Amino acid sequence: MLKTFEAKVVSKVCGMVRDSEIRLLEKVDHNDQNNELRVNSLTSMFRGEVNEFKHLVKERHVLFVQDVKKVREDVNLQLQELRQDMQKETSTYSNFNNGKSKLYGSAQTTEGAKRFHC
Repeated sequence: MLKTFEAKVVSKVCGMVRDSEIRLLEKVDHNDQNNELRVNSLTSMFRGEVNEFKHLVKERHVLFVQDVKKVREDVNLQLQELRQDMQKETSTYSNFNNGKSKLYGSAQTTEGAKRFHC
């Protein structure tokens, strides 16, 4: 009788252990599914934020490129103005120097002519 009682207890305990294992595995599976859903949700939120930042970066890049183009145009205009001013000054100096050399040349010829004719 003791052996049959022990056998019944052992079989009941084994059944309880199996039931506990099954419930534990079901809870683990349920937790895994919940974790997977959380990860998927967080991943989609993260991708959404990344896409928002991509759009912001693109907009800022476009604005930056426009600013660079404006600055480049301003610099090119200023360079053109400086070149024109320099050309005016160099033409003024060259005209002034040409006038001096003409005067100097004519002065030499008139002095030479005076020496030889007198």
